[in-house]
Amino acid sequence: MNFRYLWIKKLIITHYESKWWNSYKLELIEYWKEPIKTELWWNWDFRSEECIDLLKVSDIVITNPPFSLFREYVSQLIEYDKRFLVIWNMNAIYL
Repeated sequence: MNFRYLWIKKLIITHYESKWWNSYKLELIEYWKEPIKTELWWNWDFRSEECIDLLKVSDIVITNPPFSLFREYVSQLIEYDKRFLVIWNMNAIYL
């Protein structure tokens, strides 16, 4: 509902399931319209080409990455020069 206030052009949300056929992305272009749901074929790994393509077009990433790959994921965000917010516990604060 704050698309105009926050100057959001598009919101892309990815959802990961342990069974790859259930993984998908939602694209919300205008808050009053239904989101567009698209199945993600290779998103079991944030390093996949499909996920990197989404990362490249993003301005800001808000995520809760897999704990075991936390450092690698944050490194990837830095490599692609992305602003990010990581939702995690106090043991994973990154400054």
